Amino acid sequence: MTLVALTAWTNSGRAGELVKLNGWSDEATVVPGRGMGDDLFRLVAEAEWDRSAPRDPGRYMVRLAFPDGRVDLRPLPVEYPPGRRRFAVYIPATPLRNQAPGAVKVAIGVVEASSGVLVSNVLDATIEQFPRPRGDASASDPGPFGWGTPLGGTERVLPNPGPDGLRFARIPASGDSPGFFLATTEANVGQVGERLKGYDPKAGRSDEFALEAPEQPAVALMPAKALEYLTALGQADLSGVAYRLPTVEEWTRAAKGGKSSSFWWGDEPTFPEGANLLGPEPALAVDATAPSQPPATSPTFKANPFGLAHTFGNAAEWATDPAGGFARMGGHFRTEPASPLPSVKVEKPDEIGPDPFVGVRPAFDLTAEAGRDLVRKRLDSDPKLKGVAVAFDPDRATVTLTGKVADSSARRAADRAVEGLWFVAAVEDRLESSALGANQLATIGGATGPARRLAVLDRTFVEVPVGVRWLDPLPVQGSEWWVNVFLPGGGLVSHKLDPGEPGRSTGLKVLIDRSALRLAGLADDAAVSVALSLGSPAVSPSDGRIVSNAVSIRPAFAARTR
Repeated sequence: MTLVALTAWTNSGRAGELVKLNGWSDEATVVPGRGMGDDLFRLVAEAEWDRSAPRDPGRYMVRLAFPDGRVDLRPLPVEYPPGRRRFAVYIPATPLRNQAPGAVKVAIGVVEASSGVLVSNVLDATIEQFPRPRGDASASDPGPFGWGTPLGGTERVLPNPGPDGLRFARIPASGDSPGFFLATTEANVGQVGERLKGYDPKAGRSDEFALEAPEQPAVALMPAKALEYLTALGQADLSGVAYRLPTVEEWTRAAKGGKSSSFWWGDEPTFPEGANLLGPEPALAVDATAPSQPPATSPTFKANPFGLAHTFGNAAEWATDPAGGFARMGGHFRTEPASPLPSVKVEKPDEIGPDPFVGVRPAFDLTAEAGRDLVRKRLDSDPKLKGVAVAFDPDRATVTLTGKVADSSARRAADRAVEGLWFVAAVEDRLESSALGANQLATIGGATGPARRLAVLDRTFVEVPVGVRWLDPLPVQGSEWWVNVFLPGGGLVSHKLDPGEPGRSTGLKVLIDRSALRLAGLADDAAVSVALSLGSPAVSPSDGRIVSNAVSIRPAFAARTR
């Protein structure tokens, strides 16, 4: 009677009323085959059985329909008999592994065992229901791109040192006077002595002051010698920056820290925390100049609001006078405090003035146009970056890159190129790289460290660490990933990826068989192209199994140390 009733029900066309599958209760779990068959994915659905449905599990089968047209019929699990609110399904793993996430779809229903007629609704299981490595849904590129923090607010000192280790601060514009960069310290004896042959801080002096230590400010510099040092500094700076003396107006504006008072700390001429003038000052062991760069311990000689040390006292500093000649600014360690401190004019470049206690604080200009041109010159050395548009903001010391490049590796190359320019505090990389391909599951970056030679059994490899970001969703657990290394001239070297690696890390270890390199007549550091494939090795860069971008890498080996 029960069979007749069932047959009558299924012939009535009321499919879905005998059992209703309401959705999956959780992600599938793996049931290992353990050498006795295929691994299975076990899914559990919420089910509602009609009261009239027979309770004999043998009367039902679970129908699985795969995207490739294959249909599999499996018995109803005995641990979940008809009538229970849970319904388990065991799905073979092989048809789902090595498939693109979008291709993972299994249509699941309950059929009558004897006729194959559907007696439930159809419930789809997609990639969301299966265990898989977790990628990054936002990983359209292996970024983030750009770096650094723009200058702004109270932060005016560039984060990177320039030539000779000098640090520079951005002095903002004031009225009609444009902004410029000024060293945070006076150039010291060691720095000037390295650039000027024959420099002697004792030249023209008959005193007994101890002013010759490498860290003390360079003194006994006539304007001509100060300018000679600035020229040598520019020649040593590969970024292309040219150095000069500040003008009297620029020096005064910078020294006062933008304040309208006589000094950056106020109108009182003495300030024990910030000025090495004659009389009240931080306690020094002797009457002498303090180190150009104040130490972290007492006496610290506090810097002004722009981050400049020793603008008043210590050593006088040269500036150019718009009316002609030069001016000694700020006084020195033997200057009597006064408000304001007078500047001392010197007409000729080979004159030094009333005493030898004068040195140099380098300055340089970098307008938006000049900074852009220096960055542009650096980018043009890479053919991939010739179309990149550049903007430079000198007040923020920030480079903004816009335009389109071929891929994310070109974006990283742009970041690295600008990183070599010490006067840049930050890069805003707004470049656009090509959209991800339809089958792309990961984006590979460039090498992230030195290569090394590695022995595995009786073979030797070149191992190169590269960056990677995994997209989401990724293929189901147990899929095989292959690293494909395409050699110049058409050679191919492939190896399997560690099954646990996709989605787990931001790096890959690319192994290149050294014997393959030798057979191709290549050195260990030859440039190769790397791409990932799914399921099996790719035969060429255009193989449909490739699921990442292809990136060119050139292994670089760490220098050996004794």
